Amino acid sequence: LPIDQHSFLIGTAKAGLFVMDKNGAISPWQNDINEELKNAQINNGTKLLDHYYVFGTILNGIYILDEKGVLVQHINKSLGLQNNTVLSLTVDKQSNIWTGLDNGIDRIAINSDLYYYSDKSGKLGTVYSAKIYQGYLYLGTNRGLFYTTWNQQKKYPPIDFKMIQGS
Repeated sequence: LPIDQHSFLIGTAKAGLFVMDKNGAISPWQNDINEELKNAQINNGTKLLDHYYVFGTILNGIYILDEKGVLVQHINKSLGLQNNTVLSLTVDKQSNIWTGLDNGIDRIAINSDLYYYSDKSGKLGTVYSAKIYQGYLYLGTNRGLFYTTWNQQKKYPPIDFKMIQGS
């Protein structure tokens, strides 16, 4: 994948990510999750919005990294994909990511102002209200009050809800 006019990002199935400079020299690309990517087995990739890299893997869905190698978002079966084997990726004119999976096709509306979250575990119950307050997203449910950190500056915040004890 192009980094700039003279260098490229190269993904390998089991050795991680590398940069090839204008002279053809290849060196490891320093990033937050190289070991995780090695284990997930990169299968394909694409560039998104000129400064993000999207990698599809054989074992653990999609990883989105920024141009500095910082993990922006990880999307796998537990977070909404039909399965974890990503065989192809493409980005459409609206910056949606389309994934060709081992079993189906998924569209990820990455540039949407809406954020969809599916509680596959069922721990949250039925959600009756939501509020962003002082850096946290709170959900009032029939099972209690849950919270997760919420950084409005970060385009794709991680979501890991915890229950407020006694609620």
